[in-house]
Amino acid sequence: MLAPLPILPSALKKLEKQIVQEGKTEDTSIKHALKDLAHVGKSAAKAEKAVNKMSHSVHKAIKKEDASVKSLNKATYQHNVAVEKVSAAAYADFLFTLLSTLFVFSVALLCTLLLLYIYIFISIALIVSLLSFPLVLAPYLHYITSIDPLH
Repeated sequence: MLAPLPILPSALKKLEKQIVQEGKTEDTSIKHALKDLAHVGKSAAKAEKAVNKMSHSVHKAIKKEDASVKSLNKATYQHNVAVEKVSAAAYADFLFTLLSTLFVFSVALLCTLLLLYIYIFISIALIVSLLSFPLVLAPYLHYITSIDPLH
């Protein structure tokens, strides 16, 4: 076995200084790591808070969208009802115009038929009176024939 080497006090001091320096460096590194870890923890808490806030905002936006869709559906329904009412009113107006026109034509036709019946009645009355004219005047014809126009 080999014998241990003698250690000089200056080398020991140097080694001790080096170990102390490494300890300080590691201590500083650990402090920085702990600061970074604390910063990461704070950032994680902020991120979680931001995620919760965004989640709340998304739920709120979804509620607003649902309300908008509901309002849009209601407005669409009301529009369709109004269109149906306008269409029904236009059809009713068309039917009213058609019935009014038919009524006017019916009245005109009835007036024409009435005038035709009156004309036929007058014609028949005239024919009857012309046919019965000689019978009515027959007793008076001898006066008419006995009158001499020259006297």
